[in-house]
Amino acid sequence: LEAGQLSALAAAMLCWSAWTFALLQKTCTLRKGVGKGVTFLFASIYRHRSWLWMVPVYLVGGVFISIAWFRGGDYWMGTLTSLAGIVVGGGMIWLVRIFGSLALQQEAMGFGDVTLMAMIGALLGWQATVVIFFLAPVAALFIAAGHYLTAGKHELAFGPYLALATLAVVGGWARVWFVYTRHYFALGWLLPSVIIISLCAMGIMLWFWRTIRDRIWPLDEVR
Repeated sequence: LEAGQLSALAAAMLCWSAWTFALLQKTCTLRKGVGKGVTFLFASIYRHRSWLWMVPVYLVGGVFISIAWFRGGDYWMGTLTSLAGIVVGGGMIWLVRIFGSLALQQEAMGFGDVTLMAMIGALLGWQATVVIFFLAPVAALFIAAGHYLTAGKHELAFGPYLALATLAVVGGWARVWFVYTRHYFALGWLLPSVIIISLCAMGIMLWFWRTIRDRIWPLDEVR
């Protein structure tokens, strides 16, 4: 076996491990420090007992991943692409959830959005998922503005716009990839850096927005 083949299998199992861990029922808080927060996290996993059914799921999934790796070819490429799509799609929305919640001091996204984006990534692969991630806010922008002007509401479900962006990308993928986005993915490791910087900038922007918002509108009108 070549080292690259084993590395690919290890990467696939790491992606699968990350997603199954994300699905575990757990509670996380860092109010008393990172050390106690991690201890409380694993204690909550044990207490909630969701691992009783997740461990068999993890093992069965690991078997199927190993079979796909052994067969190689399109079977393995499709499996690896789907697992990467799950982690990239779900991970990006989860980071938005974390940064947005910290900046706004309220839940920015639900786990349903994380799951939806992860499943989109599993179906379409990680490259299309990145495009959808940046296209969905554009799809929501005008409707969100109209929703605020007509109803005065600040909150808007994001899932429908993820679905709308997915339909747009699937319908025009050849043009989206070959004309607009392929050269960005040639940046290699620079692309994840750009995504992380964009998420940090989003968190800072939302923090400024919350500061201005709380000065202009009473708290009960916003929430």
